[in-house]
Amino acid sequence: TQWENREFNPRGKFLWASVEVITDTPNVVTLGRGGSDRMVGYVSVTYSTVTDKGTGALDDLVTQARQLLPAGKSVVLNGTKVIITGVGSEAGSTVDSWFTRPLNIFYRTDLTRATS
Repeated sequence: TQWENREFNPRGKFLWASVEVITDTPNVVTLGRGGSDRMVGYVSVTYSTVTDKGTGALDDLVTQARQLLPAGKSVVLNGTKVIITGVGSEAGSTVDSWFTRPLNIFYRTDLTRATS
């Protein structure tokens, strides 16, 4: 798995993924100290496999993700509880001699502001 800002060489791999967490600027939900801010974002997972092979494996991974992460499910992301709001995927394409298929996992969370 290739994580953001980490060295990675996929050479010799049949199937691999890159992961990136994208967040928006929090919006105020309740005012004052100890109030809540709502943050929305998504986790972008791009599955990659050897060109002309592995398309079925990528389809299976996307299907599994959709089944494991239905809208409304709560999970912990980077130590913060988030609620899944949807999972989407697009058609695959060829990038740098790899067949890739993106998967986006959308979420929201309410963060408590500091009280001091």
